[in-house]
Amino acid sequence: MKSILYSKKHYQKLKDEVAESYSDFMQDIREDLDEGHQTDFLSPNFLRELKTFIHSDEIKNYSPLAMHWAHGLDLLIQIVQLHEELQENENNEELSVELEEEIFHFWDEHEHSSIFIEITQKGKDAHAASLELIPLLENQLLSFYQLHLTKDPFISDLPLVYQAVPEKGDGDIGLSIGKEANFCPLNVEHLEGLIPISRVDHQQGFIEVQESEDKIYNAEFSCQASVIEIEDLKLSYLPICKKGCDQKEEQIQRIQKALNQIKSESPECFELIQGFAKAIVPIDEAGVVSYSMQSLPGYSCLNLFERDDLDLMDDLVHENGHHYLNAYLNHTELIDEGPDQVYYSPWRRALRPIRGIYHAYCTFFWALKLFSDLAIKDEGKNPKILSRALEEAEMLSFCHPLLEWAYERGDIEDEGYEVFKAFQKEVFQIISELPRGKDNAEILELREHLKEVKEKYHSEL
Repeated sequence: MKSILYSKKHYQKLKDEVAESYSDFMQDIREDLDEGHQTDFLSPNFLRELKTFIHSDEIKNYSPLAMHWAHGLDLLIQIVQLHEELQENENNEELSVELEEEIFHFWDEHEHSSIFIEITQKGKDAHAASLELIPLLENQLLSFYQLHLTKDPFISDLPLVYQAVPEKGDGDIGLSIGKEANFCPLNVEHLEGLIPISRVDHQQGFIEVQESEDKIYNAEFSCQASVIEIEDLKLSYLPICKKGCDQKEEQIQRIQKALNQIKSESPECFELIQGFAKAIVPIDEAGVVSYSMQSLPGYSCLNLFERDDLDLMDDLVHENGHHYLNAYLNHTELIDEGPDQVYYSPWRRALRPIRGIYHAYCTFFWALKLFSDLAIKDEGKNPKILSRALEEAEMLSFCHPLLEWAYERGDIEDEGYEVFKAFQKEVFQIISELPRGKDNAEILELREHLKEVKEKYHSEL
């Protein structure tokens, strides 16, 4: 019987559940606004604009970009609720201190953390610094909607400040506009990622940037994103760096070649990519391999310039492993994300909280699947491929008692445990079918290292 991990119907069910969860969230927001919800911590203009377009089809209909917008709205709601609770309990000194700490931690983990720290270093407390930053969150929601979700024209004497989102295709060389990913050349680096926009015209294809009263100029959309197509898979190529642009044709050919090899030699991994991939954002960051955002389904940032063709296949599969897991996490709870760093991660070679070890297990599984499939087809011609498979097998097997222990501790929810067991079953199956030979020095070293780690940290398991 085919594992649920390789089921297209299962992938679609997960995505449908995410879309339903998104729709429920937006419906709750619409009802609150229609009932006249007010707060001292949001501007009247923002609430008025939000109430206007919250009923639009662009917001009602789920999409990865709408999901990212909703995530931003959820964060805004969280920080406003903290301020409201602080206001209600201003005479409770102990609780006020706790709430101030929560406000600090909110911003410390936010993309505007550097701005927040800069404000606090000038003498303002977390509460006051936070109040200065809330308008930036409002601006981002309004400008993101105007740039990426609606085709309605926008014009205003008061510019909206848009924060570039690299993970969706905004980079130093320009912005990726809307679902069609129209490229808009712009010196984003010069603006430090914060772009004041006073007009958006999707029909004429330009945005008006107002850097100051004296410096206003139009940035025109130049072209739509290139699309990589294999069967029913369509992947947008969204370069955010000069090298990604200059090497566009070369890198698209590399990606197509990698996808075709995955399709031929590891069809289940290709189905995973088909199920979740939307866009590839090439990055040129030394030491960074690949990453993606839970709030931006299907968008994968890949370092195409420091990795060989085998690594590229691994990165393509790995990031869609994240998208698969995130499809669960975007509509349900799999783990209790506590801060305790008590689980040793063989990938990081460090103690990690449950999120770190659980995510690693469920995503590096796909490396085992990919490299085991490639090793079987390779028949020993490239020892590196089998070695990669055996390495992942050792590290995944090491995690099994840790994740069982995590479930016993209550760090993994029942549904999260079911997901883990589905992966574990496949790990056992794949390992049983792996070609075996003389283990190389790297595998022997890894095995000895994991034995020492178990004795040091997890001897009771």
